[in-house]
Amino acid sequence: MSQVIGNTSIGKTLIEIFVNPKQAVEAIKLNFSWSWLALALQLITFAGILFWFYQGLTPQWIVEQQLLHSPELTPAEIEQSKAVLGQMASAMPMVAPLLGAITLVIVMALNAFYLHIYGKMAGHNQGYGRWFSLTVWSQMPLLPNMLGFALLILASNTADMPLSTINYASLNQLIFGQVIGDQYYTLLESISLFTFWQIGLMAVGLQQWTAQSFGKSLAIAAAPFALVYGIWALVA
Repeated sequence: MSQVIGNTSIGKTLIEIFVNPKQAVEAIKLNFSWSWLALALQLITFAGILFWFYQGLTPQWIVEQQLLHSPELTPAEIEQSKAVLGQMASAMPMVAPLLGAITLVIVMALNAFYLHIYGKMAGHNQGYGRWFSLTVWSQMPLLPNMLGFALLILASNTADMPLSTINYASLNQLIFGQVIGDQYYTLLESISLFTFWQIGLMAVGLQQWTAQSFGKSLAIAAAPFALVYGIWALVA
């Protein structure tokens, strides 16, 4: 049963974060402990679907897919890499979801720290726990992202799908069409339509919690992404 506080509940908030984010972030501000359930839901969904994806791939296919990202290897180096990667391939159904989940939590924690520092500087002293709560809820587009990925797995007529399938909503696959080895391939594969959705939710949360303009909130929410992707583009 959903926990109910006042006129809202965590179940209702899980829906409203997608359809009425302003209402959702107000409820989150009053009930920031709900973020633990939201975080668990994200991690379980992410790790579960990623495990399902990898356990259906043959080890030989996983090795071939990984070697596609190293076109500069000589034939001798390829054979040596196949031996090493082949030993690791069978563990990927466990390793990939685990490392992915850990990475998600680290990124959320760093983003919350950034907001915490900004909040202190701007006079919005919410406390780190509350900023972490907002960060977790702003990442909720991960759920439709992973559900879309699951539909692609179900619709595929082969279990050996490209590893890049998980980035099905990336700017590269939707717009630019760069291939492995192109200058901005990895960068564009990492930027997804869901990335912009997450930034938008963060901006809504900042606007509601700090009473600043949406434009300023959007700039603050997008700043870490702009910095990381900007540096990445310069060194690519």
